[in-house]
Amino acid sequence: MKDFRYAALKSTRSGFGAGLPALGRTNPNTAILLVHQNESLN
Repeated sequence: MKDFRYAALKSTRSGFGAGLPALGRTNPNTAILLVHQNESLN
């Protein structure tokens, strides 16, 4: 496993969204399932 360093503090949602493209580049077999929540605010 790679050693990840904190570049800046972000919300979980923002960090998750930023990591998805990197995950897709390293593993083309990645599938992502997202659920929309009406009460969720960003």
